[in-house]
Amino acid sequence: ESFPNALIQNISFSVFETWMLYLFLFFIICFGWYKRYGYFFSALCCIILSLGYRAHLSNTYKNNSKFIVYNIPAYSAINLIQNTNNVLITDLELHKNREKMLFHIQNNWIKHGLENERVLYLSSLSKQHQLSNLYKTLGAGLYIKGNFIGLNGKRIYIHNSELSKVFPDKPVFVDYLVITAKGKMDFNHLRKYFSFNKIIFDSSVSFRKAEYIKEKISNEDIHEVQKHGYFMVEV
Repeated sequence: ESFPNALIQNISFSVFETWMLYLFLFFIICFGWYKRYGYFFSALCCIILSLGYRAHLSNTYKNNSKFIVYNIPAYSAINLIQNTNNVLITDLELHKNREKMLFHIQNNWIKHGLENERVLYLSSLSKQHQLSNLYKTLGAGLYIKGNFIGLNGKRIYIHNSELSKVFPDKPVFVDYLVITAKGKMDFNHLRKYFSFNKIIFDSSVSFRKAEYIKEKISNEDIHEVQKHGYFMVEV
């Protein structure tokens, strides 16, 4: 993907496939010029190797299942990957920025053998009617309902708005609590809202806000994306 034209809208080529394409064109030109069948068969070999590589990627990532929070300063980008299901939860502004999408996210999709994606904007998470179709089309083991995400038995909550000041009867359990820049609550009482294994500050959270929150929730397992890099876990 570091080569010119290695990424094209709706079509993706890995570095290996790009080299195969260049070699294929080279051998076809040589065949047309010198009329030697050795060049023609070499071009066929390039096609066969490319198809074999695609089949290898498809088999390698058949049971692929990952939860990823990308490090794109000032933006939120959360990726749910399950086999060929590929859901990106992000900001409208980032999704329209083709250069950032290409550099930070689409390169990773190529490495995981993914070609298509569903995009869900953070602003729509609390609007249930906008999620009905998406919920029905996701595969087994992957669901999104409001700010809650289920991925292969793991529960994830994206805190992207202001929580009610009324505490629930008992804390809601989630494996991963993702806090965005728009997430507001009285962090002194975080454990009254949620029971969790890990907190993730996504890259929209400024260093200043992260330090403020950490003062309120000391002794917690925290991954700060802007400080420690992207977060990825196989589930």
